[in-house]
Amino acid sequence: MSKLTNVPHIDQSKLALMYSFAIRSEQNVLVLGPSGAGKTEMAFQAAEEAGRKAIYWNMSTMERPDIQGVPVISDDKQTVKFAAQEGLPFSDLRFLKEQRDIENALGGISALEQDYNVESIKNSLTQKLSLIKKNKAIAYLNNVRNVIGTNDLLEAAEDTGEKFVLLLDEIDKSPPENLQPLLELLLYRTINGRPLNIQSIIMTGNLPDEQTYAEPLSHALTNRAMIFELVPDINIWLKWGRDNNLHPLVLGFLSKDENAAEFFNKRPKNNQMYTYAYPSPRSWTRASNTVYKYDAIQDDMKHLLVGDTTPDDVRELILSSIVGQEASEKLNVWFNYYQQYDGLIEAVFNGKRGDAVAHPSEMDALFVCSVALTHKFLSFAKNKDTDETPKVHEKAHNVFSWITSSVVPADVRVCAMRSAYDNDVYIKHGLEDLPITANVFAEVVNMLELVQGKDNEILEEKDEEN
Repeated sequence: MSKLTNVPHIDQSKLALMYSFAIRSEQNVLVLGPSGAGKTEMAFQAAEEAGRKAIYWNMSTMERPDIQGVPVISDDKQTVKFAAQEGLPFSDLRFLKEQRDIENALGGISALEQDYNVESIKNSLTQKLSLIKKNKAIAYLNNVRNVIGTNDLLEAAEDTGEKFVLLLDEIDKSPPENLQPLLELLLYRTINGRPLNIQSIIMTGNLPDEQTYAEPLSHALTNRAMIFELVPDINIWLKWGRDNNLHPLVLGFLSKDENAAEFFNKRPKNNQMYTYAYPSPRSWTRASNTVYKYDAIQDDMKHLLVGDTTPDDVRELILSSIVGQEASEKLNVWFNYYQQYDGLIEAVFNGKRGDAVAHPSEMDALFVCSVALTHKFLSFAKNKDTDETPKVHEKAHNVFSWITSSVVPADVRVCAMRSAYDNDVYIKHGLEDLPITANVFAEVVNMLELVQGKDNEILEEKDEEN
């Protein structure tokens, strides 16, 4: 566990809920968690789900002028204003842009006055410029009244644009000089007193002990937000992986409890600061996408292979650069078995009998074939409407007759189903009531409850130790 104390732990599903609450209730939230766990991507998804655009700041690259603005001295050298970046959603920004456009137009009119009678146009623009300046002044005064506690609302400001979600990523790597403008931004949604159309602010950062050079955060900043520590849950990630078509062998590999415990989110220890390639939810997603891409182009690369190097060697080398050598070596065994038993998998799925559907003697091969079959079946069932349910039942009988054989251990069966279980698909085709599948579903449910119970016990023991 991390060095954070007295901070509630949440998984990905609760994080999505807290992001949604923060946006809808117009609050700030700070989420700390391991690198690559999905904190930032989930923030973007939450903003989109709430119908809000997200503005992204990488705080490790932001300097104070990027937030507070660049000081601009007046002509008489008596006052200073701050020229802020136009990418910020200032409530009065529309006024400023229209004012600048009209002033530019007025400046260009003088060149036309010799040839055209443009006095009426000039007068119209001048009147509009005066109105804009007046509205801008009203918006500013309303903001001042709101800050000092008057009940007057920022009606002019709220009429000028939509509300945004501001995402402050890598907040733990922000230079110390950024603290003061950030405190104003978090508390008042203003910069130098100028209001912003910010509905919610989401801050994300890494844990203080995971080799990411995180800095302790000021309590003045943390006291302005809800604070959570993200602890990724493998079961939630597996469901997300299925929904996003991650490679079935990657999902199957991590559905095996011992693989998940060792490789799902393996952080380098303090004495392993140079372990640059390691497994994380993000790196597994990258590994899946990379395998798909490699499978698509490996035939075009065969002429580049020299000596006894095989395409499988290349795939293992690529994977080791993403998830590390240990995980890559074990996962590559699964890919080798997958290629070796491709014909068997196809035969089982299509209901063929005889030696073609004999069960492999190697345990890893049993895992791979079972995982491949359940994912093949899931993909088939997903793409069938209810009027084709009889065909789905036929394939279910072929697949699950093989998987429920006495040769296949229960943990292999559960692992395969765990990596490919989609409740909506099974309900749509009535698979929970089909005799050949009902017992497997019950095994999966019981096993998941047992795993979740063990996970909770481990977390409680670690919390007690801390």
